[in-house]
Amino acid sequence: MKLLYAEDEKDLRRSLSRMLRKHGYETDDVPNGKIAAQMGLANDYDLMIFDILMEEMSGIEALKILRENGIKTPVLLLTAKDSILDKIEGLDAGANDYITKPFSIGELLARIRVLTRERAAEKGRFVCGNLVLDMETSELSVGSTSFKLSNKEIEVMKLLLGQKDQMVTTLKLKQKVWNVETDEKIIPLYLSFLNKKLTLAGADLKIAEKSGMIYLKQVSD
Repeated sequence: MKLLYAEDEKDLRRSLSRMLRKHGYETDDVPNGKIAAQMGLANDYDLMIFDILMEEMSGIEALKILRENGIKTPVLLLTAKDSILDKIEGLDAGANDYITKPFSIGELLARIRVLTRERAAEKGRFVCGNLVLDMETSELSVGSTSFKLSNKEIEVMKLLLGQKDQMVTTLKLKQKVWNVETDEKIIPLYLSFLNKKLTLAGADLKIAEKSGMIYLKQVSD
């Protein structure tokens, strides 16, 4: 997923950009709203994150320029202000969401996942955590690291990503991806191959199995 991040506080911009890249997001970071508007018009991003108060041009002014030029990319506003009027102004300008400073990294990542999910679906991609499954290229990726998947592996990941936070029975996996005559011993073999690729890519998810149920879980769980 490719993000544009605009923030005039240099240290914050650098640290947050590093964090976003660590979690698998390709990130362009810029110091003000004027450059953000130029970058947003020239490039195709999955999400843009703008601080509201910036020199030269505010995040809201940059957002207005993008919306006036037909750019529909989701925009998340960062603001140190807690005034309801500031939030209303941002949403009226075309922002999709806002988050008030100081914020936790966990909350920011959750907001990013929500805002990029629909965008990814439009591009034929499934997104969960820092993991992206691209149906067009048959690739599983985290940031710049990607693996080509076989047709069966794609179907397994598609089914599991479509069932996030739910469990899929081994029988359902067998019926959807293979057929009823398939030897069930092949399923754990495929899951093992996929988990190795997830680990090598640095995904924050892994495939787990419990009492005949298959599901995705956070690596930290």
